[in-house]
Formats: sequence, structure tokens, C-alpha cells
Amino acid sequence: MGTPTVDEVVKGYIKLRDKKNQMKKDQAEDLRPITEKMTLLENWLQRDLMTRGVESQKTKEGTAFLSTVAAATVKDRDAFLKFVQENEMWDLLENRCSKSVVQDYLADTGEVIPGVNYQETKVVRIRR
Repeated sequence: MGTPTVDEVVKGYIKLRDKKNQMKKDQAEDLRPITEKMTLLENWLQRDLMTRGVESQKTKEGTAFLSTVAAATVKDRDAFLKFVQENEMWDLLENRCSKSVVQDYLADTGEVIPGVNYQETKVVRIRR
């Protein structure tokens, strides 16, 4: 077999990507009933532990235990930033920059913002 053409390589890539996406979809469908049953079992165990007022239950098969999961998101950016400034609670802020704002600044000024590393890498993408 000779050297493939770009057309053949793109066609082959799209075919494989479609197959991979279909396999992911099929797998998600196959896993759905298992995941749903696991959720029912977790809910039963949570109700049981909470009803009995215990944090965990050790069995010969394993241990079920309650765990606290926390999430914090900003619902009002202006109110949040005002609170941070007024109380000087700068540790509430994450240390990262906005890639899109850095790109805009670079496009406008031709310079990268001081203290920021910016890198562009060429990659191949394929679309229909």
C-alpha cells in the first residue's frame, strides 16, 4: 500500500471518531441501569444510617459510611467581589487568569500581561 492521501486520512479519522463516540454512547446506555440501581442502594443505605443516627456501619462485606460533600459557587459576582474587597479576604479568590482576556490583551497590545505565561500550540483538528 502506498502513501495515503490527506482525504483518505481525514476519512479514516472521522470514521474512527464516529465509532469511538458510538461506543461511548453505547457504554453509557449499558451502564445506566447499573448506575440507577447503585443510586437506589446508596439512597437506602443513607436513609438507614441517618434513621439509626450512625455515621457508619461495618459489615462482613464492607463498610457503608456517611460523608459530607461541599460545593461553593458564585451566584452574584459583584456582591462577592465587594465582600472580598471590604473584608480584605483575598484568599477567597482562586489564583488563575482568564485565557480569553489574556488573548484579547495580547491581540490589542502585542504583549503578554506581566506574570502570565502564554503559549499557543498548533494541533490538528478534523471536522465534517
